[in-house]
Amino acid sequence: MPEIPVAELFREAVSHHYNGRLAEAERLYLEVAARGHRKAEAERLLAALANEDGRLEVALSRWQAIAQAHPDDVLALSTVGSLLLRLGRVDEAVDAFSAAAARAPDDPDVAANLGVALTDAGRPEEALTVLLRAVDRWPDVPLLRHRMRLAATAVVPAWHVPMMNDAPRNEAFERAIRRAVAAHGPAARVLDIGTGSGLLSMMAARAGAASVVTCELVAPIAAIARQIVETNGFGERIRVVTKKSTDLAVGADLDQPADVLVSEILSNSVLTEGVLATFEDALSRLVKPGAAVIPRGVTAVGCLAGGAALEEMAFAGTISGFDLSAFTALSAPRLPIIGFSPPWTRLSADHDLVTFDLTATAHPPVLERRPLRASADGVAVGIVQWMRVELDAETTFTNPPETTTAGGWQQVLHTFPRPIRVAAGQSVEILAGHDRAGLVLLPG
Repeated sequence: MPEIPVAELFREAVSHHYNGRLAEAERLYLEVAARGHRKAEAERLLAALANEDGRLEVALSRWQAIAQAHPDDVLALSTVGSLLLRLGRVDEAVDAFSAAAARAPDDPDVAANLGVALTDAGRPEEALTVLLRAVDRWPDVPLLRHRMRLAATAVVPAWHVPMMNDAPRNEAFERAIRRAVAAHGPAARVLDIGTGSGLLSMMAARAGAASVVTCELVAPIAAIARQIVETNGFGERIRVVTKKSTDLAVGADLDQPADVLVSEILSNSVLTEGVLATFEDALSRLVKPGAAVIPRGVTAVGCLAGGAALEEMAFAGTISGFDLSAFTALSAPRLPIIGFSPPWTRLSADHDLVTFDLTATAHPPVLERRPLRASADGVAVGIVQWMRVELDAETTFTNPPETTTAGGWQQVLHTFPRPIRVAAGQSVEILAGHDRAGLVLLPG
């Protein structure tokens, strides 16, 4: 029987493939490739066919062979990356997409895929850096911008923008910064820890500081801060360093110790951003003796709080006819609230709970008993806590729930292990203090 011409076999294979007869198409593609007719095209069609048929490992092997034979084949490299992602081999996928990006720097789809792979590989900062550069280069690609914003959620806390828009807080910081810079004169050098948007650094430069060094550990945030500083005309006076403050060195990152230390790394519950260790280190190495420290102190303020909405946030009970109360043992000790949302009831006057002198050189852990006198009958769910921040001798900023909006520092509910029924005039003893990492507010 005469041999069927290979070109005819190829056409028949394509017809089978087009009509979904994948097994027949594959058999013929293999024969066509073995006979050397349009071999490269047949190999690609075989790889694509295995992918369509759900045989991912076979498809991967075939595309890897194509990529190895043709190292500059961006489609093959990208397809290898996509298959590796689907198979959960994320580190290898990053390598494949990185190779594709190196060969196709002008392809926004390749950049987007590399960003996705880096995210899946647990490298969110690198992902955001790649996607920010891509958006800067291709600003009119909507899907690219969408992926960049998704990547940012893993790196940039959601409170950044609301905090920037907290005008009363900003004004209080700027008043203190202006006074500190004026006190040290036109040669004043400022160290700003925790750059964020660069807002406080620009306030210091606008106040007349000769130079400002500011550090930001998160590389994509530091990159945006540099852009903002340049846009606002302070590029020559503000230096953004992508480091932790504890890695800064005088003589390398700072030409000399700073006259003014400013930082807004306080969190809603005061300490969760490593405040104490950061200030202690800066005071010991990075600023001059007697330097202005902004803020120079902070007090955690709070009151006993109750109400049905808080109880539902803090405690599990009988739900849908089942006793789920044991799960309360695993409930969060701190919960965010905004002003009086959800609704809650004051059960005591305001009390100073824990005070920190941020100009001190050491802050050992402390735990003290404090009586809180109930001012109303009710069930205490825990303590609602906010802050009073002493920026300098003349400027204090506080964020009680009565004045709080959705922006800026908010309040924290420190939940008790179980609800406590109180009566007006009764004292509830609590343990108040800190373990350096966070506040401790518990029933005594």
